[in-house]
Amino acid sequence: MDTHSVITGVVVAGDKVLAGISGGPSRRYGILQSIDGGQTWQPAGLYQVTVLSVIRDPAVPETLYAATVGDGLFKSENGGKSWIEINNGVGPDATCETLAIDPQDSRVLYAGCRSYAAPHGRLLKTTTGGSRWISSDNGVPSGQEISRLVIDHFDPRVVYAGTTAIDYRERGYVLRSSDSGTSWERYDNGLP
Repeated sequence: MDTHSVITGVVVAGDKVLAGISGGPSRRYGILQSIDGGQTWQPAGLYQVTVLSVIRDPAVPETLYAATVGDGLFKSENGGKSWIEINNGVGPDATCETLAIDPQDSRVLYAGCRSYAAPHGRLLKTTTGGSRWISSDNGVPSGQEISRLVIDHFDPRVVYAGTTAIDYRERGYVLRSSDSGTSWERYDNGLP
């Protein structure tokens, strides 16, 4: 692996461990996999792609999703052997930083993305396993990008988002939705 590479996500899919890779001078990796407990690693797709997040479907472990820099979102239904773009509604040249999957209905996912067409950042949602994404950012403050997403395991209508300010002089927020991403409110009183 290149120096300065960053492991951006680790998932277990059957007997494989997969790691998303970001950075490094060559960007030649994307997803690496190990089938021997981490002793050796081999490329597992998304070559020449910088992966920022990788998650696994809790109901179907061979289904994986990846968020990338400049290439949007990808899905694999065979444990990472092959990947397809799932960017319908995402926007051109999208950088997607984070993904979250509903623990009770794995067709529902959220993604935090930005592109040159929407540099302010967008919060997207799919109810179709990624085949179509819609905007889900009503109440997300302007000037913020979605950097983290978490869905409440016991009540998946409740979703949390961490943001990063586009202007480095500003601060990010914690946001909360109690209606499956239809609307968002700040949830960070007391944070510095």
